[in-house]
Amino acid sequence: MNQEVIAINQDSLGVQGTKITTGSVTGGQVWGGPLSNGEYAVVLFNRANVTTTITANWSDLGIKGNYKVRDLWAHQYVGCFPYYYAADVVPHGVVMVKLTPTKKHHC
Repeated sequence: MNQEVIAINQDSLGVQGTKITTGSVTGGQVWGGPLSNGEYAVVLFNRANVTTTITANWSDLGIKGNYKVRDLWAHQYVGCFPYYYAADVVPHGVVMVKLTPTKKHHC
């Protein structure tokens, strides 16, 4: 029972995530959607049979600025990113993160 993932599912904004991009060659997909308080949920999904680096670009999500990224499976912040977030995703695996807007000097 991952409380952070459940909180995303029960976010008060109530917007369902959608497919943002599909890497036709790599098998990587980016899914995401807005959350309350200006946050975003993003899932990097690897449909390939090999570990793949998948990138979520802020421009594809329709956002800009600096975001603090929290890995919801690891329960830890992984850093602040101004344009995109990328992660190596194991075969048929996912990485789920929450993006929280922040000022560059607050990371």
